[in-house]
Amino acid sequence: MSAIDLLQSAGHSPFVLAVGLFLLPFIHEDVAIVAATLLLQDASVSSTVVVPSLFSGMVASDAAFYGLGVFAARLPWTQKVMARPGLDAVAGALEKRILETMLLVRLVPGLLLPCFMTFGARRFCFRSFLGASSIFSMIYLAVVLGIALFVCRHWPAAISDSRLMMVLAVPVSLAVVYAMRWAATLVAPRLVARASIGAAGRWDGDGIGQGLDPEIDRELDPALDRAAGRPLPPPAVASFPRPVAAAERIPPLVFYAPLAANWLRLALAYRSFSLPTAANPTITTGGMWGERKSEYLASAGPLARSFMAPTLVFAKPEGAGGRWGEAAAAQCAAAGLSWPLVLKPDIGWQGYGVRAVADAAEFGAALAALPAEVPFLAQAMSPYRGEAGLLYARLPGAPRGEVVSLAIRHHPAVMGNGRTTVAELIAADPRLSWKSACYLGRGAGHRGLPEALLRTVPAVGEIVTLTFIGSQRVGGFYRDGSSLITAALEARFDAISRDMAEFHYGRFDIRFDSPAALMCGEEFQIIEVNGIGGEAIHVWDPAFGLGHVYRELFRQQALLFEIGDRQRQRGVRPCGTVELVAALMRQSRLIGLYPASE
Repeated sequence: MSAIDLLQSAGHSPFVLAVGLFLLPFIHEDVAIVAATLLLQDASVSSTVVVPSLFSGMVASDAAFYGLGVFAARLPWTQKVMARPGLDAVAGALEKRILETMLLVRLVPGLLLPCFMTFGARRFCFRSFLGASSIFSMIYLAVVLGIALFVCRHWPAAISDSRLMMVLAVPVSLAVVYAMRWAATLVAPRLVARASIGAAGRWDGDGIGQGLDPEIDRELDPALDRAAGRPLPPPAVASFPRPVAAAERIPPLVFYAPLAANWLRLALAYRSFSLPTAANPTITTGGMWGERKSEYLASAGPLARSFMAPTLVFAKPEGAGGRWGEAAAAQCAAAGLSWPLVLKPDIGWQGYGVRAVADAAEFGAALAALPAEVPFLAQAMSPYRGEAGLLYARLPGAPRGEVVSLAIRHHPAVMGNGRTTVAELIAADPRLSWKSACYLGRGAGHRGLPEALLRTVPAVGEIVTLTFIGSQRVGGFYRDGSSLITAALEARFDAISRDMAEFHYGRFDIRFDSPAALMCGEEFQIIEVNGIGGEAIHVWDPAFGLGHVYRELFRQQALLFEIGDRQRQRGVRPCGTVELVAALMRQSRLIGLYPASE
């Protein structure tokens, strides 16, 4: 007997059907709605049985989650979690906006259970909770179920088999549910931003200057403090259509699936899966995975090195003691490096294992945490505040290369208002709260902020930078800086790239002094080079929609294969697929050994 036959037979037993629909929301509301759509597609099943049972089950499951929170509040570990800085403020804000909260948790995946348990743990008024739950359960059920049934019942007339229509009801109802939730992930941050922008202590987006991006120009104004290594604060949330880019909200495996499919398409067309690795033949895998950052330094000539931050390569010996730390510090001094320094892995990704060290004592403590026999870099701290990623590409045999992408990178930060703690400012910010686990010490691979700093109340206008690294992994904010690309800038990076052995494609991560100087190709310092694995990171600008992001990344992949093909015609062989996978596995293994970034 098929699943449809079972549903139809259950439909002739109203009691069994009602109990089943009542219990399904306890498992998953979306599954319950799909089942209701299937049943209502069958004209023999009455909506007077399906809808009330499903609605009451949704409200009852909400009440059960509330009760679970009441019970959990008695456990010691729950009390410790509830006592964390900023959590009380967040829960209070949710309770004050109970109607908005109910709307968001219905639509945004992953919020319903923790929010409702928090309501129970804090003993929020149960009558208010139940009333709000009933209202939004009714609205959500009516909208989703109504749209799904409308689409199913107005399917093309060519589909006359009722059983086939019932089978099609499953993907249709799922599509309606997740289309609404996708839209909610775009709209929800804007609603939260409007509610919290005044209290969060964020600065406005008024810009100065002409001919440049006003926000970028203002943030690099010479009047602002330029302490060595201090990165740019992020721009105002209100200046963007959404604080979190649409592409950022998609799970990585889902987001990169179309890119993997497009890579496979290009690989079949060019008859090589690893062809792009030929773009930079002197670098391991062309810089796709597992290459050492020091390889780019080794391939650089005098001109390219003059623009790179001074860097020393070392590895901690097996069984090294305290005297080795002193010797390493002496090596840094002999190489002309002074405090503060940047300590980073030679084989790295997304800022894992990167941290700043202020003096010899911090340096010694950092060295003690390093894995043995794994290469690391000690790098001079750049004096410039601005940070950017420039993607360079040159077709083999072409007279010159181009800067095909430029992104300004902002490190996550808050601005004080004289009343609110750092933890509360993080919780109130629609973007920072998205990555709050990193700042509160709950994120894997990142140290988080000291408890004392989280409890600090910054003065009005005081900027508190939350991370040293600006990776998107910890909430780094990327903005399109293509307006800064000039002929002079392209000429400078073309000369630098040509002074690196057989380098045709890669991203230069730089610190720079001002937009005007950068446009002239002056006053910047290269802090890292990435090969063919370096993305055009301007696509993570929240101003861009998903369609634009994929168009740019598909264009980047096509360019990589074209460069690889021209290199192959010149006799350059790409690395093998086995070598490529081995490099990825080695990189992944090493990342697991690195100490937490900061």
